[in-house]
Amino acid sequence: MPDYAVTLTHEAGTCPVYDSKAMKEFQELSEKREEAAKKLKVRIISKWSPTRIHQTYWIIEAPSREVAEEYFKAVGLSIWNKVEVQEVKLV
Repeated sequence: MPDYAVTLTHEAGTCPVYDSKAMKEFQELSEKREEAAKKLKVRIISKWSPTRIHQTYWIIEAPSREVAEEYFKAVGLSIWNKVEVQEVKLV
């Protein structure tokens, strides 16, 4: 199955860390991640976020780029993030 690097980018004004409404939505949607991953056959390999910019980086395994994009829609992360998906080869 292919691996994908996914970059999520949002503006400071929509950052869940600074917006209590967005944080509540983020926490509620987080509960759906495992279920969505299982349904879409997505495996989260790694995720991290620099502390001073509004981006999060993920490495995932998914059947296709379209499924990878669908995962981020299903868990609501595309609501306040621009989602960029690129197929990668892990070395």
